[in-house]
Amino acid sequence: MKVAIVTPFNDPEVGACVVRVRALKKYFLEKGAEVDVLAPKRKGASGKERYASLRELFGKVFRGKYGLVIGTSPPLPHNFFALFAAKLRGSKFILDAKDDGYFLANTEEKKKSVKFRIYSFLRVLTYKFSDMTIYLTKEDLELEKKRYNLGEQLLVPNGSVEEVSFDQKSRVRIRKKANFSTRDVVGCYNGSIGDEDIKGLLENSNGAKFIFVVTVSKDKYGKAERKFLQDLLKKYSPKSIVFENSSQKDLGKYISAADYGALPWNDFMPTSIPVKLFDYISVGIPVITKGYKNTAVERFHKENDIGYFTTLWSAFFNKVKIVKKKKIDKNLSDKFLRKNYISKLFEEIEKKGWTK
Repeated sequence: MKVAIVTPFNDPEVGACVVRVRALKKYFLEKGAEVDVLAPKRKGASGKERYASLRELFGKVFRGKYGLVIGTSPPLPHNFFALFAAKLRGSKFILDAKDDGYFLANTEEKKKSVKFRIYSFLRVLTYKFSDMTIYLTKEDLELEKKRYNLGEQLLVPNGSVEEVSFDQKSRVRIRKKANFSTRDVVGCYNGSIGDEDIKGLLENSNGAKFIFVVTVSKDKYGKAERKFLQDLLKKYSPKSIVFENSSQKDLGKYISAADYGALPWNDFMPTSIPVKLFDYISVGIPVITKGYKNTAVERFHKENDIGYFTTLWSAFFNKVKIVKKKKIDKNLSDKFLRKNYISKLFEEIEKKGWTK
């Protein structure tokens, strides 16, 4: 079985997308498949599996003789070209339909844009002609079912991973390095800088202490994000500590030093659940969310006893005062294991004969 995974980012780049692709690749390799991960060429990221243009991506998929192509979104145009090539070649195509913030934030001004109209048209074609679409949340699946006439659909959430786990020695070492006492209630923010309300978190923190485990790119955007965070910390939380671009195997060590995971969620991706929530669960610390009603994150909190969901910053920091009394069920990490979800995906495609 030969598989191609088309993705916007891949190793050595960092971020939640890379982690998901890595997990998919690892599982398929364990099942005896040959796997190529096709990602755009960037400075510091090259190689035979990288492509410089959509035309080159089309060629790699068409000539690759893949039995199965998995396209991870966004961006959708890349997946459309991969889908087109797969169909011409007779390959099966699965769309990993996740976190399309660009499309969900479809303001009236954006709707008038020619670029957005083209994007929306390619999105329709990609969803409708995929042999299967897989989703991170129930809300994503239901939303797209209403929007498009879909074929096969399957839930494949991000889930937790075994290598992100609690480490007592690291907790002691990192808290000592940061000059946090045993009495300090320390929060952890894990993830990227630009897609959540970090500003609101710090502006309302009244000097609260945090461990930031952030992914920052080496380009001008990464430099701008780094400065944005540094300026906020200097003004509102000078005693916090920052770790950049942690590897997956070290992530649990940093989160272990915190007493709770902070989730300052936004309102423009109401159907999404960020991967950091599962990282916090993996380590076993409670999650305190400042979010919005009628969202996937609120639903997840209601269904699972993982911490506290609030809609106001005042309520968020009131929960911080009592969070040390909250214990998380250690079995939750096993319940939400990512490999369990991927195994269900593999079982489904195996039933259909797509693994030959």
